[in-house]
Amino acid sequence: MMRELQALEVRCQNAQMMNDTLREERDSLHLRLVENIQCLEMCEYRHKIVLQYMNLIGENNRSLDEWAEKWRMIESRRSDVQRLLVHQVLEAQKCNK
Repeated sequence: MMRELQALEVRCQNAQMMNDTLREERDSLHLRLVENIQCLEMCEYRHKIVLQYMNLIGENNRSLDEWAEKWRMIESRRSDVQRLLVHQVLEAQKCNK
């Protein structure tokens, strides 16, 4: 059970890192989108870029939602395993008394 807990902790850390990376990418895309919108010369080329950025931000947001859900599930499982492990340790201590 300790191995599973350790593996779940690693998975939680990886999910958190992926979540942070996706948020950084979204923020970067958003900044580029705003810069392009603020450009006074909105030629057809700029319109296409803005639309591409908006689509990328939408995809990124969906990925963030998916990772957040995975992270919640992993964290919940880790918490359950940790609780079971503590319970087993307490039961073992009772038996040794």
